[in-house]
Amino acid sequence: MRLSGPDAEQHIRDRFHLKTAEDRLKKVVTAVEVVAAGTEVSKLVALCRQALDQFALEQLEEMMELTGKGATAASAAVGKGVASVSSVCMEKLNRAARQGPYLSQGALEARPIVITDERPAPGA
Repeated sequence: MRLSGPDAEQHIRDRFHLKTAEDRLKKVVTAVEVVAAGTEVSKLVALCRQALDQFALEQLEEMMELTGKGATAASAAVGKGVASVSSVCMEKLNRAARQGPYLSQGALEARPIVITDERPAPGA
């Protein structure tokens, strides 16, 4: 399933029950409720990061398949000094692995995903 724009945003909200978590955070009153809601949100953020990492890996694998090269060919291309999409992807993956546990922390130099209630203006 390929979604983009508002449809992708709604899919993410539904998949991870973001509205439920948001509503719970809005209703907390006591410190105990804040801690409980915060713990729930922390777990939700971790799940979202894992899903984003998986999505990034799937996209990179798809790019490598489209170029007709796998990881072995990408490594060989790097050794020969040949710049290809798959070799660049593999290098970014290796760099990301050295930088931290989550690809979604900016290691792939991707535009950040921002989920808001506001819809972007057409053409933005």
